Amino acid sequence: KKGAWEREQEEKLKQLKRQPFPAQKDAILALAKGFYKEGKKGLIAVGEMGTGKCVAKDTLIHTGGPLVPVQDLFAEYADVEKGVFDGEGYFYPLKKPLSVLSLNKEGKLCLKRVKSIYRQKVKTKLRRITLSDGSSIMITQIHKLLTPHGWTAKLSKGDYVAVPMKELVENPQRMPVSPELLAYMLAEGSENPTCAGAVITQKDEKVLLKLKRLAENCYGVSKVTLTRCKNRAPHIRISGKEFRKWMISIGYPWGTKSAERKIPDFVMQASDRDLANFLRAFFDSEGSIETRLNCQHIELTTASKIMANQLKALMKRFGIKATIRCSFKCATNGSGIKRPYYRVGLSGIDVQKWSQLIGSDCERKRKKLMQSFNIKRNSNWGGVYVADIVGKLKEITGVTRSISNLFANVYVKGLEPTMNPDTALKLLNLTERIINGDLATELRAKNTPASLKLAEKLSSVDMAEVKKLYDLLKYRLESDFTFLRIESIEDVDYDDWVYDLEVEDTHNFVANHIIVHNTIMSLATSYLMPKSAYRVIIMCPPHLVQKWIREIKETVPNARVVNLN
Repeated sequence: KKGAWEREQEEKLKQLKRQPFPAQKDAILALAKGFYKEGKKGLIAVGEMGTGKCVAKDTLIHTGGPLVPVQDLFAEYADVEKGVFDGEGYFYPLKKPLSVLSLNKEGKLCLKRVKSIYRQKVKTKLRRITLSDGSSIMITQIHKLLTPHGWTAKLSKGDYVAVPMKELVENPQRMPVSPELLAYMLAEGSENPTCAGAVITQKDEKVLLKLKRLAENCYGVSKVTLTRCKNRAPHIRISGKEFRKWMISIGYPWGTKSAERKIPDFVMQASDRDLANFLRAFFDSEGSIETRLNCQHIELTTASKIMANQLKALMKRFGIKATIRCSFKCATNGSGIKRPYYRVGLSGIDVQKWSQLIGSDCERKRKKLMQSFNIKRNSNWGGVYVADIVGKLKEITGVTRSISNLFANVYVKGLEPTMNPDTALKLLNLTERIINGDLATELRAKNTPASLKLAEKLSSVDMAEVKKLYDLLKYRLESDFTFLRIESIEDVDYDDWVYDLEVEDTHNFVANHIIVHNTIMSLATSYLMPKSAYRVIIMCPPHLVQKWIREIKETVPNARVVNLN
């Protein structure tokens, strides 16, 4: 329960240069109350700040459009001549500006500048964490992720961690090449690395004729031929040395194998109109739609892991949530070798969003998309995490399912931990009616023994506690992230470089569709010490001294730091 002292300390916390998240704030206030107000003596024990909070070298960083492996970011942006050694690894300033997708204290995604890149060589076990949507990340053992209860490294199977629900792009641009032609080249095309020819195979000749016309209007194309064969599907060949040079210059992966394909960066930064045309053509080429368990499902298939992640990120631009699943099947080149293929899937309301915002030029697929509006979708699918809200609200207020189905056992007991946003909004409105007394008034008007008894209970409820649950639910409803279940955690031997990004203000970034962050709780607790002038001694291994000094100066206003090492 927050009284005048807690509210005073919350105001003081606002003076910090870096702001704690809502879940952290309660823990900071509890620590400060025990140490300073109630006079209890204690020691704040924290993990080694700045050590091990790193990701594996192939982790994809969301940079406001493009998804870039962190080792590639290091190669392009780190000023290796100015690295500062901290005893274990190096902090490198940047040669040029870099922004990454980040989460601010209001729960909104934004693009924030990176101040430095950290790199360290390790030989240890990393944790591979896989979520229910197929997102997976390899992190060091003490790396913290955001959960409904705050940032923590103590993670287990079945826990929920935060993931972004959207992607942000700075200055979207028109694509320099036809979105439809590019999609078919990536999905069904092939090129000889040393020759100036690209081949697109497609059984529908109407599609090939359209692609032929688009290719003939491209820069550097000297010839486009359509070939019909008895023993194979028809195809077009696009020829032109200047065309090949131009496509390579704009980032097209000319001549790469299917498993090494990636979507060029200009597509990741494209305008919504071009992006919709690209996704529509890719779906017509490599996508399928079917009905399973009375629900429509869309799948896009690719042999490239990075392309699967790129497709998932592009869908978020339209508010479409997708999963990634990996399966092994025989390669399409007739070799009989089983290779991994990645299926980017969506279902339920996201199929409806695809139909409305992206669609299909294939008549058969278009008809199936329209059927998605005739199939009842699961109203509890995805959405807002409420497992820590509904049960507490029932316990405090006594409101039961007889008043609203929102208090069904599946929500009260946490068996269904999330609510559809529309359902969560109904819960928010009901909670508001409890706080302002409207529900109690309605119950008294019914004038039944049960309604009068509940109205009497509501009149004695601590509304400050109800308001706290209301604020938490409102924060999650209005935020740009949701929580997904951890499906598995496994330790993986790793002998290579790990990396971390130092991000301005927010100190977190999105990696492999998961939000990762470094905490500031110990410094914030120390800042609440009730003396006008005070000293805090920090004891740490010698190689971490400079990390702590920098962290303090970037967090605590007007702090003076003395190195006693």
